[in-house]
Amino acid sequence: MPLPRLLTRRLSLPIAALLGLGLGALASSCGHQPPGFDSGRGEEYGARLAARLDNPAPPPVYDTPPEGWVWTAWLPEFLPAVTACLAAASEPEAVAVQAWPVAKGQVGVHLRGPDGTRWECVAPDQGMGVSRLDRLPDDYGPEGPVFAPAGIEAPAACGPPAAAVDAAGRRIGSVLPGPC
Repeated sequence: MPLPRLLTRRLSLPIAALLGLGLGALASSCGHQPPGFDSGRGEEYGARLAARLDNPAPPPVYDTPPEGWVWTAWLPEFLPAVTACLAAASEPEAVAVQAWPVAKGQVGVHLRGPDGTRWECVAPDQGMGVSRLDRLPDDYGPEGPVFAPAGIEAPAACGPPAAAVDAAGRRIGSVLPGPC
């Protein structure tokens, strides 16, 4: 004799929920690693994770970079916007000295040329073009760590350079402690 339809539904939902919980626990214990994780580069991953734990998660909007913001911890996420801003700068030897999220999908970037000229740039986080590029006063606010893209000589006054690499391990430039 078939079970009434209502009784079948009442039994099947708890069974499906228990089965889902069991499969979820099994999937989470199968050694899944976060995206971009390379077990051969554990030290780099650990350093990046430690840098993220020492900094607040990027909030949805900052008008200006918050005090103590170590933007290079998010360099991989900001790199497309930083690259677009560096390409838009009138000075080919410019370096990035700050980056932060200014709005959802938008990154603010401070640039400095070798002669001390400073710019504030806003670009989409995917790096497709530049929304705004304005000149800043030469004495405008503090600088953070410095990113010099590959092919640009890292400013010696900014401290010892460390190689900056992308997720594939390719050298994309240098990060210097700054300010300089």
